Amino acid sequence: MMTLNKKILFVIGNVRVSNGVTSVIMNHYGKLLKAGYQVDFCALYNWGSPYIKTILENGGNYYVLPQENRKDEVEVCGIRVEEERSGAPDKKRAYSFMEKVIKQGNYGIVHIHIIGRYALMASQIAKKYSVPIRILHSHNPVHIHNLHSLLFALYYNTQCVHNCNRYLACSSLAGKSMFGRRKFSIIRNTIDTNCVYYIEEDRTKLRKEFSISSDSFVYGTVCRQTYQKNPYFTIDVFEQIAKNKENAKFVWVGTGELETEIKQYVKEKNLDSKILFIGNREDMAGIYSMMDGFILPSRYEGLGIVFVEAQACGVPVYASDVVPKDIELTRLVHYISLKNTALEWAKTILSDHTNYGDRSQYKQMIIDAKYDRTNNNDLLEYYESIS
Repeated sequence: MMTLNKKILFVIGNVRVSNGVTSVIMNHYGKLLKAGYQVDFCALYNWGSPYIKTILENGGNYYVLPQENRKDEVEVCGIRVEEERSGAPDKKRAYSFMEKVIKQGNYGIVHIHIIGRYALMASQIAKKYSVPIRILHSHNPVHIHNLHSLLFALYYNTQCVHNCNRYLACSSLAGKSMFGRRKFSIIRNTIDTNCVYYIEEDRTKLRKEFSISSDSFVYGTVCRQTYQKNPYFTIDVFEQIAKNKENAKFVWVGTGELETEIKQYVKEKNLDSKILFIGNREDMAGIYSMMDGFILPSRYEGLGIVFVEAQACGVPVYASDVVPKDIELTRLVHYISLKNTALEWAKTILSDHTNYGDRSQYKQMIIDAKYDRTNNNDLLEYYESIS
């Protein structure tokens, strides 16, 4: 066995709090530090997050690819608590910047959590400079929905797989669709149940903060406004619910590239008073506690960690039928076909009159199902098993 170089570079999109991949990484982060690893990050987007401060305070580097319309190469992102979005990678300068980071970093592990152009770039550079462990991590199944997505997968994914020498996935589905017959390991996306359990006091406090009455029935979701999460359809479903449930409200946690368009869509439907966009939050126990129902009709998911979080807080979950059955850990989960109309989704949701009992009981159910970070196989064990 080789002696493991304990310098890691995570190649990521960003470290926003509401990002599922971020949650996975940060759930393992503390244990890696305690074991003596130096953990650096290279992000595609110059989006702020309170996690950036945590990374820098623990001696890590947080690199951001050069951004379009900026002449300066931003090596260390500014520390911003507000997770505002700005810019996109500059394609012309990205390669030389990433090459500099990987070449000078002397990393033992380059762990790639993204797909596409910049994943391929990272894998090529890591291989060029003989990084011993080059990991491609599949967080979602490969989703082929048109010719462009097919060509994307054939061009980028195939080469990334070839350039890497270790493979990880969050589920069997995500692994098989990305790696085919190659051997891969599964590290389940776990949660910290101490951060997402039912708190009655927080439910009351947050409803007051957002001017939501105690008798309102609050649906919600936690996700990016992006194609994968089917945001327009989510609005369509809630529109049908609101027509039949006068006291219904909807709380959307998260940001994304379609945020502006989705907010405009809500205005056009005159749902401004019913739907609240509250951005990215850290107080997720309170956010889930505030909800009475969780709706997310994803077009595809590798696992869907937010479905597990919602269950830990005792929230009934309404998920699309493409979401892996792995997340069905309690009787709170309901699968609805993506072939159904928004009205049919709404009718199914509104017809659920199940008494789910004391919401505080569900935290232990998630722990017993081994989806709490304290009782699941983790990244540290994986790294040390391949050293």
